[in-house]
Amino acid sequence: MEEEFKNYIFENFTLDLDGKMMVSNILNWIWVQAMDKEDTVNALMELLDGIGIEKEEIEQFINWE
Repeated sequence: MEEEFKNYIFENFTLDLDGKMMVSNILNWIWVQAMDKEDTVNALMELLDGIGIEKEEIEQFINWE
């Protein structure tokens, strides 16, 4: 799911190479954290705020069940 989310971001948001590297690092870090779905979504909302992503877009890729 991490790879699909990363591809979604790269295809739907305008990011330069540095931005793509930052998003990749953020997602790699998030995926190894021991957080529940709500905390994960909230963390990603804060960390990815600058690209204009919506909460609903994040939630469709976070399935910790």
